[in-house]
Amino acid sequence: MAMADAVAFFEERAADWEQTCYPDPVRRRLEALIVEFDVQPRACVLDVGTGPGVLLPYLRQRVGAGGRICAFDLAFNMVRQAANKALAPQDGVMQADVHCLPFQSGVFDRIVCFAAFPHFAQPALALQEMRRVLSPGGRVVIAHLMSRAELARHHGTHASVARDVLPSHAKMRLLFEAAGLVLDSIEDLPGRYLAKGTHAVETGVSGLDRNGVRSARTQSSVPGAGPHRTGLRAAGEKGRPFGPLPWQPGPAPCGGRV
Repeated sequence: MAMADAVAFFEERAADWEQTCYPDPVRRRLEALIVEFDVQPRACVLDVGTGPGVLLPYLRQRVGAGGRICAFDLAFNMVRQAANKALAPQDGVMQADVHCLPFQSGVFDRIVCFAAFPHFAQPALALQEMRRVLSPGGRVVIAHLMSRAELARHHGTHASVARDVLPSHAKMRLLFEAAGLVLDSIEDLPGRYLAKGTHAVETGVSGLDRNGVRSARTQSSVPGAGPHRTGLRAAGEKGRPFGPLPWQPGPAPCGGRV
């Protein structure tokens, strides 16, 4: 699916997306999944492809008053929905493109990409940009409430997203490594998919996990949070964020519109 078609698909469905896709039973499963993100108090978190902001209340609760959340989506109508969530003054919601993130490097302690990765036109570039804005020792989490196979079947019922699938485990490993991330683990089970990677130096491997994916040892542990960093800047087709962004502006190195 062309990127413009993908955006149109989500723009048209934004108003009802959360109500349709996240009834109470699904939301309870989501709450359990979020625990696996290991978001700690005072963390600076990036919500990649936030959609209507489904994760935002949970992330806000976890980072607490001392933490910060930045959420973005390429679909402007999704951003409008996400902007209605209860956030702290230091948080921000904006329209932006994952392939050219409008942030300085090393800003975020955690990057969460929930129910979005298969829709990226250039997944390798998307991961490279995520790694660039991740602080050393920080972690990227790619997550879904379906296994890789379940998600492929689900998307297959919608012509507009039928080709939007998660890469194989081997391909995901290559994508992480090419981006400069250590792939710590992949969990691919019925009702759950989690791929976690760390911005750290790889020193060896610790064997195979339950899915046959090797988990890499890293030179340093992943911190729950770090000092608040500057360098976030609003971006998007409309040119303005929803809500205040207290971070010091900085240029997007990929030359995108900021």
